[in-house]
Amino acid sequence: MMLANIRAPSTRREYQKDLRKFFVAMTGIEPNVDSVLEFLHLTEKRAVAVVLR
Repeated sequence: MMLANIRAPSTRREYQKDLRKFFVAMTGIEPNVDSVLEFLHLTEKRAVAVVLR
């Protein structure tokens, strides 16, 4: 949904690459609905710790 609101195709592609890299680094697998939802349901404190790791 986040990417759908970005008008510039080049920006959308770059954001998509960055999100993919983040989820692969975080989970070791390609992003999927389950891994994204799991991250979005983390507490703020836990989400920040994951990002900083």
